Amino acid sequence: MPPNDIYISPGAEVTFQSAGGTVLMTVDDGVTAGDGRKSALWTIAANYTDDRPIWYRWTCKAFWADPAVVGETLDLYMAEANADGEHDGGVAAGDAAFTDEDGLRNMTPVGRVMVTNVTEEQEYASGVVRITSNKAVLVVWNTSAGGTMHATAANFEFKIMPIPSNLQS
Repeated sequence: MPPNDIYISPGAEVTFQSAGGTVLMTVDDGVTAGDGRKSALWTIAANYTDDRPIWYRWTCKAFWADPAVVGETLDLYMAEANADGEHDGGVAAGDAAFTDEDGLRNMTPVGRVMVTNVTEEQEYASGVVRITSNKAVLVVWNTSAGGTMHATAANFEFKIMPIPSNLQS
Protein backbone atom coordinates (compact mmCIF):
# COMPACT_ATOMS: atom_id res chain seq x y z
CA MET A 1 0.00 0.00 0.00
CA PRO A 2 1.49 3.39 -0.97
CA PRO A 3 1.97 6.00 1.77
CA ASN A 4 -0.49 8.85 2.23
CA ASP A 5 0.60 12.32 1.18
CA ILE A 6 -0.59 15.48 2.93
CA TYR A 7 -0.89 18.54 0.72
CA ILE A 8 -1.64 22.14 1.59
CA SER A 9 -4.91 23.26 0.05
CA PRO A 10 -4.96 27.09 0.46
CA GLY A 11 -8.29 28.75 1.12
CA ALA A 12 -9.64 32.24 0.47
CA GLU A 13 -7.50 35.12 1.66
CA VAL A 14 -8.83 37.62 4.23
CA THR A 15 -7.36 41.14 4.29
CA PHE A 16 -7.28 43.50 7.28
CA GLN A 17 -6.88 47.11 6.12
CA SER A 18 -8.65 50.47 6.08
CA ALA A 19 -9.95 50.42 2.51
CA GLY A 20 -10.81 47.58 0.15
CA GLY A 21 -10.17 44.83 2.67
CA THR A 22 -12.32 42.09 4.14
CA VAL A 23 -12.01 43.25 7.77
CA LEU A 24 -11.74 46.93 8.73
CA MET A 25 -8.53 47.96 10.51
CA THR A 26 -7.36 51.56 10.25
CA VAL A 27 -3.71 51.40 11.27
CA ASP A 28 -3.30 54.35 8.91
CA ASP A 29 -4.88 56.53 11.60
CA GLY A 30 -1.29 56.76 12.82
CA VAL A 31 -0.56 54.23 15.58
CA THR A 32 1.91 56.08 17.78
CA ALA A 33 4.93 54.65 19.58
CA GLY A 34 3.96 52.45 22.53
CA ASP A 35 0.36 52.21 21.40
CA GLY A 36 -1.87 49.81 19.46
CA ARG A 37 -4.88 49.31 17.23
CA LYS A 38 -7.55 46.60 17.02
CA SER A 39 -9.60 45.46 14.05
CA ALA A 40 -13.28 44.93 13.53
CA LEU A 41 -14.55 41.42 14.26
CA TRP A 42 -13.37 38.65 11.93
CA THR A 43 -16.03 35.92 11.75
CA ILE A 44 -13.89 32.99 10.63
CA ALA A 45 -16.70 30.45 10.50
CA ALA A 46 -18.58 32.57 7.94
CA ASN A 47 -16.43 31.03 5.19
CA TYR A 48 -17.15 27.42 6.18
CA THR A 49 -20.29 25.33 6.47
CA ASP A 50 -18.84 22.42 8.44
CA ASP A 51 -15.26 21.79 9.47
CA ARG A 52 -12.70 24.56 9.20
CA PRO A 53 -8.92 24.72 9.31
CA ILE A 54 -6.93 25.79 12.37
CA TRP A 55 -3.67 26.72 10.60
CA TYR A 56 -3.30 30.02 8.76
CA ARG A 57 -0.51 31.64 6.76
CA TRP A 58 -0.19 35.38 7.24
CA THR A 59 1.70 38.24 5.60
CA CYS A 60 1.98 41.80 6.83
CA LYS A 61 3.15 45.05 5.29
CA ALA A 62 3.87 47.97 7.63
CA PHE A 63 5.44 51.40 7.22
CA TRP A 64 6.70 53.74 9.95
CA ALA A 65 6.27 57.45 9.10
CA ASP A 66 8.75 58.74 11.63
CA PRO A 67 12.21 57.25 11.60
CA ALA A 68 12.09 54.20 13.81
CA VAL A 69 15.14 52.36 15.15
CA VAL A 70 16.37 49.14 13.55
CA GLY A 71 15.06 46.24 15.64
CA GLU A 72 11.87 47.94 16.80
CA THR A 73 8.69 46.04 15.92
CA LEU A 74 5.00 46.11 15.19
CA ASP A 75 3.78 43.09 17.18
CA LEU A 76 0.73 41.18 15.93
CA TYR A 77 -1.82 39.32 18.09
CA MET A 78 -5.17 37.56 17.67
CA ALA A 79 -7.75 38.06 20.39
CA GLU A 80 -9.81 34.93 19.92
CA ALA A 81 -13.44 34.76 21.10
CA ASN A 82 -15.23 31.97 22.94
CA ALA A 83 -18.82 30.91 22.27
CA ASP A 84 -20.12 33.69 24.55
CA GLY A 85 -18.29 36.34 22.52
CA GLU A 86 -15.70 37.07 25.20
CA HIS A 87 -12.36 37.93 23.61
CA ASP A 88 -8.87 37.18 24.92
CA GLY A 89 -7.35 40.13 26.74
CA GLY A 90 -10.78 41.66 27.34
CA VAL A 91 -10.81 43.17 23.84
CA ALA A 92 -14.12 44.39 22.48
CA ALA A 93 -14.59 43.95 18.73
CA GLY A 94 -14.47 47.11 16.66
CA ASP A 95 -11.86 49.04 14.72
CA ALA A 96 -10.37 51.41 17.31
CA ALA A 97 -7.30 52.42 19.26
CA PHE A 98 -5.94 49.82 21.70
CA THR A 99 -4.01 50.93 24.79
CA ASP A 100 -4.05 47.93 27.18
CA GLU A 101 -0.52 46.58 26.77
CA ASP A 102 -1.07 44.11 29.64
CA GLY A 103 -4.04 42.60 27.76
CA LEU A 104 -1.67 41.46 25.00
CA ARG A 105 -0.34 38.72 27.30
CA ASN A 106 -3.68 36.90 27.09
CA MET A 107 -3.82 36.93 23.28
CA THR A 108 -2.42 34.54 20.69
CA PRO A 109 0.92 35.89 19.41
CA VAL A 110 0.86 35.95 15.61
CA GLY A 111 4.27 37.43 14.82
CA ARG A 112 5.98 40.77 14.25
CA VAL A 113 7.16 43.13 11.57
CA MET A 114 10.64 44.44 12.38
CA VAL A 115 12.28 47.68 11.31
CA THR A 116 15.31 46.68 9.23
CA ASN A 117 16.22 50.03 7.71
CA VAL A 118 16.30 53.49 9.32
CA THR A 119 15.07 55.24 6.19
CA GLU A 120 11.33 55.39 5.66
CA GLU A 121 10.31 52.26 3.80
CA GLN A 122 7.79 49.48 3.95
CA GLU A 123 8.69 46.39 5.96
CA TYR A 124 7.30 42.90 5.29
CA ALA A 125 6.95 39.77 7.40
CA SER A 126 5.08 36.47 7.20
CA GLY A 127 4.46 33.33 9.19
CA VAL A 128 1.98 30.69 10.30
CA VAL A 129 -0.45 30.88 13.23
CA ARG A 130 -2.90 28.44 14.84
CA ILE A 131 -6.41 29.83 15.45
CA THR A 132 -9.03 27.58 17.03
CA SER A 133 -11.93 30.01 17.60
CA ASN A 134 -14.75 30.98 15.26
CA LYS A 135 -14.22 34.71 15.78
CA ALA A 136 -11.17 36.89 16.37
CA VAL A 137 -9.88 40.45 16.45
CA LEU A 138 -6.43 41.36 15.12
CA VAL A 139 -4.46 43.60 17.49
CA VAL A 140 -1.21 45.38 16.59
CA TRP A 141 1.21 47.00 19.07
CA ASN A 142 3.88 49.50 18.02
CA THR A 143 6.98 48.85 20.18
CA SER A 144 8.89 51.77 18.67
CA ALA A 145 10.31 54.41 21.00
CA GLY A 146 9.46 57.21 18.58
CA GLY A 147 8.20 55.88 15.25
CA THR A 148 4.53 56.39 14.36
CA MET A 149 2.87 54.14 11.80
CA HIS A 150 2.41 55.86 8.45
CA ALA A 151 -1.01 57.51 8.05
CA THR A 152 -1.70 56.34 4.50
CA ALA A 153 -4.14 53.52 3.77
CA ALA A 154 -1.82 51.69 1.37
CA ASN A 155 0.95 51.41 3.98
CA PHE A 156 -0.58 48.75 6.24
CA GLU A 157 -1.99 45.45 5.11
CA PHE A 158 -2.41 42.17 6.99
CA LYS A 159 -3.46 39.13 4.96
CA ILE A 160 -4.34 35.75 6.37
CA MET A 161 -5.16 32.58 4.44
CA PRO A 162 -6.33 29.20 5.78
CA ILE A 163 -4.04 26.30 4.95
CA PRO A 164 -6.14 23.19 5.52
CA SER A 165 -4.46 19.87 5.06
CA ASN A 166 -5.70 17.69 2.23
CA LEU A 167 -4.98 13.98 2.72
CA GLN A 168 -4.28 12.09 -0.51
CA SER A 169 -3.69 8.37 -0.75
